[in-house]
Amino acid sequence: MKTTITHRTDKNLHTVEFETTPKMSPYLLAFAIGNLTFIEQRINYNLTCRIYVQNEELPPAPVGSFVFDTCKRLLSFFSSFFDSPFPLKKFDMIAEKNTERIATDNWGLSIFKRGKILVSDESIEENLAVRIEMMRILAHVLCKQWLGNLV
Repeated sequence: MKTTITHRTDKNLHTVEFETTPKMSPYLLAFAIGNLTFIEQRINYNLTCRIYVQNEELPPAPVGSFVFDTCKRLLSFFSSFFDSPFPLKKFDMIAEKNTERIATDNWGLSIFKRGKILVSDESIEENLAVRIEMMRILAHVLCKQWLGNLV
């Protein structure tokens, strides 16, 4: 959600307050805490997608183009298919190296096994199997934003 207030509590810490979250089931809530950095792309006029990683883990090669393009297409498809637009202003993804699961789908924040979401653009272009696997995982996670997360 959008940051509304940020203030420093001391030289190393600060407090961030966010907009009020829409009503949702509590099991959909997710927090990500850590020293994170992200890459982002505006998907349409009111939606931004981000991929977060630990600060030191962002690969030097270009990454994310395929993921962002696939998210854009899938969000458009599911909005039309379910006749209901994606209700949030952002969709965040975290590339986590210590998770056993391929992906978890919380509302507006999904956690992915690092190697399943953070793949160089060059590797994706060269490997059809990687593209198909990434599309399958993203379709599953994004579809669940409607099937279960919006009820």
